[in-house]
Amino acid sequence: MPPLNAPEFEGIAMVRLLGTLLLFALPGYALAADAEGSFAVDGIGSKTCQHFLAEREQNSNFYFMYGGWLDGYMTAINQYTVGAFDITPWETTDLLMALIDNHCRSKPEEQFIAVAIALARNLGGDMLAEPSPVIEAKVGETTMHLYQATLAKVQEALKATGHYSGGVDGQFGPQTQTAIEAFQSSKQLKVTGLPDQRTLMALFRPPKAGTE
Repeated sequence: MPPLNAPEFEGIAMVRLLGTLLLFALPGYALAADAEGSFAVDGIGSKTCQHFLAEREQNSNFYFMYGGWLDGYMTAINQYTVGAFDITPWETTDLLMALIDNHCRSKPEEQFIAVAIALARNLGGDMLAEPSPVIEAKVGETTMHLYQATLAKVQEALKATGHYSGGVDGQFGPQTQTAIEAFQSSKQLKVTGLPDQRTLMALFRPPKAGTE
């Protein structure tokens, strides 16, 4: 997950554009379990989606426990997945919880652990294989931090959309900021000049044709 001060993901409207949560397998990732594939689930991960949704609606202490459990689960994947440093290099906990919310609304009977497993598999394509320096991006009074490798991917994506013509160096400067602002404007996003969660979703996980 982004290391420091990443802006919160507000709402789940962008999440609904993903469409399929369960399609991708995570390379190098396998569940350690007994001979029959069974394993004990500790803590709140054993609860159902229905319970998660109810606690999220109330913004209760249980809801924050889900967030802590999910952070721990993703950290364990980082530790035990071969060739992985960070499975969520740009996704904040708020975004991951919104993704889970979207899935749970259609399958309230599922266990939280099952949805977390599916989410991890879906996020495999974003995986950062090795450590990357942390870059500060600041516009006005707002500062966020993200991996240099992620910012380089942002620059590549902006090049592909025709909004950026500079070098792909993973550094945040005026040219990158201007390109982000132009992209945000073209997608009717709030123009922040920063690679915030909504912008990263639009760049890295654009809606498929016919889903907008």
